[in-house]
Amino acid sequence: MRRMQSLLENRDTDFAPAFRFDSSQLKRQSTLIRTTGRIIDVLDAAPYIAVVTNTARQIVYGNSELYSYLGRDTVDIIGKRPGEMLGCTNAHDHPGGCGTGQNCRFCGAVAAILEALKTGERVTREAGLLIKQKEGFIAFDTNVTASPLNIGNERYLIVFFDDISSRKRREGLERTFFHDVMNTASGLKNLALYLSDSRKNENDINHAAQLLVDQSSFLIEEIRGQQQLIEAESSTLAVNLQLIESLVLFTEARTAAEALRQANGKSIVSNAGSPSIGILTDPSLLKRVLLNMLKNALEATESGGEIRFSMNYESGDIVFKTWNPTGMNEEVKSRIFQRSFSTKGPGRGIGIYSMRLITEQYLHGSVSFTSNTDSGTEFTVRIPRTSKTPIGI
Repeated sequence: MRRMQSLLENRDTDFAPAFRFDSSQLKRQSTLIRTTGRIIDVLDAAPYIAVVTNTARQIVYGNSELYSYLGRDTVDIIGKRPGEMLGCTNAHDHPGGCGTGQNCRFCGAVAAILEALKTGERVTREAGLLIKQKEGFIAFDTNVTASPLNIGNERYLIVFFDDISSRKRREGLERTFFHDVMNTASGLKNLALYLSDSRKNENDINHAAQLLVDQSSFLIEEIRGQQQLIEAESSTLAVNLQLIESLVLFTEARTAAEALRQANGKSIVSNAGSPSIGILTDPSLLKRVLLNMLKNALEATESGGEIRFSMNYESGDIVFKTWNPTGMNEEVKSRIFQRSFSTKGPGRGIGIYSMRLITEQYLHGSVSFTSNTDSGTEFTVRIPRTSKTPIGI
């Protein structure tokens, strides 16, 4: 009882209690789980990652599916919390570890575990995690189910992680990519029908032909963007390094953004604050990143408004920034880089996620942002002038 009181009264945290059991208690708890009934047999037969945690959310057992996912036969997971075990990018934002940081307030995994501990009932929540890897990160979308387990007078939880990443990717394709492609294809058909009308004069035909070229280019870019995302997530994306003038890339990105449907009725105020300099990078990938950054700013801006787009040279890096007048609340800020999270509805949110993925893992740069309701939102992309990627990779 005294331990539980300590757990509840601990305030060294921004959210969930930071209290942890010591190593001798963890060893006893782990042994108890392994020797009670057929708990281990049942969990090892499960097709999902499963762990048993104590009331401090520390793992005291992990099933065979977990070890398969981690890719190692043995790993010291006893005493870690789920986010620490999986490698969540937010797990060490606070000295208290997983569940104690400010971003953890909006984590579905932490919410499921805390609610199950509080109510004694089975709880399922959806969670979108970014998992650290040797280089960069991957998205892990999961349904987290926490079920109480009582052994004598001790309380534990069985926590299942059902990987729904593939389903989320399919939903993204169905709700956004296929929808956008179908709209563009329909526009192409209408333009082709328009051009087939022999009564049109030469000026009308030339205008329609240019629209046809523009729409075709947009369609190709949409397909290529989706292809690059798939390759980036599977670590097969090729980087084609070229020496390019930064101002050329800046201008091309702005021009492409002005042609987006999201730019209708809005203006892009641009400022290249430093002279054009050569940059060794993949221009196709960097342009994709900048276009996603501009598209996000345009989507967050109401008709009649403006966004800002700037480029500067700072400490050996080329720094691109976008600003829009719309600020984000705390939940949005904490989840903005999650693959499947968006304020624009289910199946969206891919642009900001891919922006960070490509920038950090393939261009060796960084993505950051600042946002509040008074001054709006500013995204920053920093790209090293000389790429760290070997030529030919």
